[in-house]
Amino acid sequence: MDKNGQEKYNLEEYKKLEEKYNHLIDKYQRLQNRLDTVVKFNDRQLARMFKELAKYSKLDKRVDSIIKQSDRQIAKLLSEINEYVKIDKRFNIIVKHSDKQERMILNKKNEFEKKLEEEIALNQQQQKLIQQQSKLAAMGEMVGNIAHQFKQPLSVISTVSSHIELKQLMGSLEDEELLKQLKIINDSVNYLSNTIDDFRNFFNENKRTKDFFISESLEKAYELLISRFHDHGIKFVCPKSDIFIHGVQNEFLQVIMNIYSNAIDALKDNEQEKILYCTISRDNEKIVISIKDSASGIDEGIIDSIFDAHFSTKLDDEGTGIGLYMSKKIITENFGGNIYARNDSFEYEGKEYFGADFIIEMKKGIPE
Repeated sequence: MDKNGQEKYNLEEYKKLEEKYNHLIDKYQRLQNRLDTVVKFNDRQLARMFKELAKYSKLDKRVDSIIKQSDRQIAKLLSEINEYVKIDKRFNIIVKHSDKQERMILNKKNEFEKKLEEEIALNQQQQKLIQQQSKLAAMGEMVGNIAHQFKQPLSVISTVSSHIELKQLMGSLEDEELLKQLKIINDSVNYLSNTIDDFRNFFNENKRTKDFFISESLEKAYELLISRFHDHGIKFVCPKSDIFIHGVQNEFLQVIMNIYSNAIDALKDNEQEKILYCTISRDNEKIVISIKDSASGIDEGIIDSIFDAHFSTKLDDEGTGIGLYMSKKIITENFGGNIYARNDSFEYEGKEYFGADFIIEMKKGIPE
C-alpha cells in the first residue's frame, strides 16, 4: 500500500490480471454460445411440441416433460448468467487495476525516456570533448614534429651562413663557392617551406571526400614523421599499390600517423633491427591494410583495451590515450571499416621479425 492507501501493482501482477481477464472473457463467450444453443434448442423443441400437440392430443405428458426440461435449461441458463454478472464485476475491478498499472508503467516509461535523453546529451558532450582533446593532442604532437624537422635545415642554414661570413672576413670567399653555399641555403629554405605546406594541408578542415591511393597516404604519413624515423634508425618499408579508397584523406592520414607514432615509441628503445612494414591487399569483399613493427609485440593483458578512450601505456605527461580511440572512431564511423591489433610475425629480406600488427579492414566501394 502507498501513503494514499492505494494498492500498488507491479508489472508481473498486471500480466496475471490481464491473463485472468482474458480467461473470463473467454468463459463469457462460451456462456453466450451456450445460451444461443439453448435458445435454438428450445425453439426447435417447442416447434416440434406444438406440431405434435396439433396431431396428437394424448401427448400432454410429453409436453409437460419438455416444458420441465426447458425450465431446467432456463434455470441453468439463469445461473450461468448470474455467474457472468459476477465475472463482469470482477472484470471491472481488473480494468480499474489495469488502468492504475498502465499509468504507473507510462510514468516509469516517461522517467526512463527522460533519463535516456539526459544520458545521450551527456555522451554527446563527452564525445565532443574527446574530439577536441584529440585535435589538441594531434596539434601538439605535430608541432613537435615540425620543430624536430626544422632543426636540421636550420642548423645547415646557420652553419653555411657562418662559413660564408668567416670566408668574407678572411677575404677568401670566391664567387663559385658563394653560389654553392647560397644554393645549400636555398635548398634548406625550400625544404622548410615544403614542410610547412605539408603540415598545413594536414590540418586543413576541408571535409571533401574523394578517391585516393592508400599507399600514397602511407608514404605521406612517413614523410610527415620522417625525422623521428631517422633519429631512431627505423627502416620504413611500404610497397606501392594501386588500391584506392573513398573518404576524407586527411582523416585517414591522421589514423596512419597515430599508428606510426605508437610504433616509433615502441621501436625507439628496441635493440634489434627496427622495421615498420606495411602491406595492402584486397579480395572480393574487403581491403586489408597491415602495419607491422619489429618491437616484440603488445602485452596480451592490454591488447584488447588499447582502443578504449583515455587508455595509454605512456607516462601521464607524455600521452592522452585518445589517439587510437579516435582512430577507431574515424575508421568505423567515417570509412565504414574496422581496426584492431594483434601480435604476429613477418618476414623481410630473408629474416623473421615479431611485433605488433595493426589491421585496418574496409569494404570495397564507397561507405554509406
